[in-house]
Amino acid sequence: MADLTIMVAPNGARKGHAEHPNLPLTADALATDALACKTAGAQAIHMHVRDADGRHTFDASPYLAAP
Repeated sequence: MADLTIMVAPNGARKGHAEHPNLPLTADALATDALACKTAGAQAIHMHVRDADGRHTFDASPYLAAP
């Protein structure tokens, strides 16, 4: 059997709490979800950090705050 890698994507670039109230938008919320996903067996995470207003950003610096 080939190696298997499980990747998760707990949030999207354009979705917000209006679409799903538990969507992780902050670095802390992403960290909490990432740990839960790791515990469940995921090995990688694809995430979209947000700016201070909760909007999608192409600024790379917020990724430094994501644990």
